[in-house]
Amino acid sequence: ALHDGEDVDGSIECYAQCLRSYLKYFGKDSLYVAETLVGMGKAFATRENHQKSLQCFDKALRIYEFKELLVPKDKMGIIHREIGQSVVQQGGDVHEALEHYRSSVSFLEDCNGNNDLNEQLLLFYSEMVVFLREALRSDDDVELRAELSEEIGDVLHRMGNLHATFGAHTKAMDCFAEVLEIQRNTNNDELRMADLLFNMGNIHVEMKQFDEALVCLQNSYNITNEALGEGNKELHSTLYLMGVVFMGLADLESALEWFTRALSVLTNE
Repeated sequence: ALHDGEDVDGSIECYAQCLRSYLKYFGKDSLYVAETLVGMGKAFATRENHQKSLQCFDKALRIYEFKELLVPKDKMGIIHREIGQSVVQQGGDVHEALEHYRSSVSFLEDCNGNNDLNEQLLLFYSEMVVFLREALRSDDDVELRAELSEEIGDVLHRMGNLHATFGAHTKAMDCFAEVLEIQRNTNNDELRMADLLFNMGNIHVEMKQFDEALVCLQNSYNITNEALGEGNKELHSTLYLMGVVFMGLADLESALEWFTRALSVLTNE
């Protein structure tokens, strides 16, 4: 309660008293100790004492890892994010911070969480992209820069998918458009570009922008068809959505043709 108010020093002292008691009665590996260290770390972060904050979070993480089966994955994700933040705030290596962010988002992704967890995951993605861009600016190694660019695209792709689930279509499209540009400038993974174009087409459909959807989906179809062949089941969703687009364009004959092709792929006819 003190931490939520303005008496940060008072909250640190309360945490310290709790910590002494928990260490005495439950031992150094108690989850009570870990939770207290997390609270103390956040209080030190509020005071911008990032060295002590990092020490608290690091000790808490060791306990969490020792008791991993008892610790919810979202807590593991949050502590890794706190460490990543503290590393950067005290002027540490951004690559070290990124390792913690990778662990953080991995744990949260495994939670299959509700909207609150997904909003938290979206926040962590956006922070991770900032640090990835910082690492990209500071590295001269060509191979490493390519890997960082690809990772930025991967995180932005996941951000776009989450924005889409929240109905934030403009933000989702911004993410997908940037990923598409990254793909064109780096490894040019054709099937990934097809997936991005499908996602963009799907959002255009939801926004009833059928002409724009048609362009995205037709390009997605062309890429996938050339890579995998006409009868591949990977084409089903694209074929079906093309039918939806033509329904929206009031071209029922074309819609029926695409729906039939989608059915044919599923039944291997």
